[in-house]
Amino acid sequence: MKTWKIILPMLILTPILVPAEIPTGRQPTKNSFYKKNHEYDEKQRTREDFKNKRKIPITVTKYNPEPNQTDSTPFIMASNKTVYVGAIALSKDLEEKYGFKFGDKVFLEKLGTYVFQDRMHERWTKKADIFSFSREEALKFGLVKTNLIIIK
Repeated sequence: MKTWKIILPMLILTPILVPAEIPTGRQPTKNSFYKKNHEYDEKQRTREDFKNKRKIPITVTKYNPEPNQTDSTPFIMASNKTVYVGAIALSKDLEEKYGFKFGDKVFLEKLGTYVFQDRMHERWTKKADIFSFSREEALKFGLVKTNLIIIK
């Protein structure tokens, strides 16, 4: 009888002690991609940091991991990495003319620092695509004309 007095409260309290979030093996979420893969640039950059750097005028849009906007593998970038927020795709003319390599950092005026990890179709010139999980966010972003500054 005494053992039941000890065990019964433990049985009642056990569900409370179990962690609320148990791994389920589901697809990664937006936040897990961000935390795992985003190469963070802690320093807030300003125009003064890039005073003597070359500015390349470009057009910027956002894209999503959808097969109609990418190739048949929408979650894998040209650099063979998994997509993440903070990645950018550059047109092939920019890549060839300025010698970009995957992993190079670029600064877009008014938009921030991004890591070159993806490549655009050959038909685009002087253009960059910022990766975004949200289609609505990409549509709201629209088309922005700005300057690209090479950080490498």
